[in-house]
Amino acid sequence: MAEPLRLISIAAVMFGISLVPGPAAAYCLAAGLDVRRGFSVAAAAGVTLGKLTHLMVAALGAFWVARLHGGIRAAMLLLAAAFMTLQALRRWQREDDTGWGDAPSDARSRLLQGFAISVLNPQSLATAVAVFPLFLRVEGSIGEVVTLMAAALFGVFAAYMIYEVVAAVAARRLDSRSQGRVVGATYILAALGLAAIAVV
Repeated sequence: MAEPLRLISIAAVMFGISLVPGPAAAYCLAAGLDVRRGFSVAAAAGVTLGKLTHLMVAALGAFWVARLHGGIRAAMLLLAAAFMTLQALRRWQREDDTGWGDAPSDARSRLLQGFAISVLNPQSLATAVAVFPLFLRVEGSIGEVVTLMAAALFGVFAAYMIYEVVAAVAARRLDSRSQGRVVGATYILAALGLAAIAVV
């Protein structure tokens, strides 16, 4: 079992890293606005599950992943950018209030979309591979690794829920048409950021 100081430290580090604006944060913000009432916990959970995949890779010691071929990294980023652009176009074309809400099917969709956006981000993967092993001990048990991973995921989830709170507050001030435009613009900005990272 990892000692409390290491658990708090990794949770704080992952919280800080996840607060930095990026594709997953933009998705959480847009998904929260999309719900209109309440929070999209599913979106935050989805991106956290994506981060779990990265942490599992890091825990297995696959440091080669951080050195992915440039073409593969660019393809992953452009795929995520294309997905976010498609989501933006869907929001911009929505004219009425139908389809808003957070029904179970909507929550499942947001969970899967959040996971896809998070797991397809090679920057997130590289961060997990670079940071997580710093908290592991050579003689550590599987239980210790799992405990550290749980603490890291708590920090990630807490950070993305902050974006959901911001989205919930903003959603109360917008009508449905304006909200669709803001959500669409958020997706477009995230897609442009991903595309820019892919080509540089």
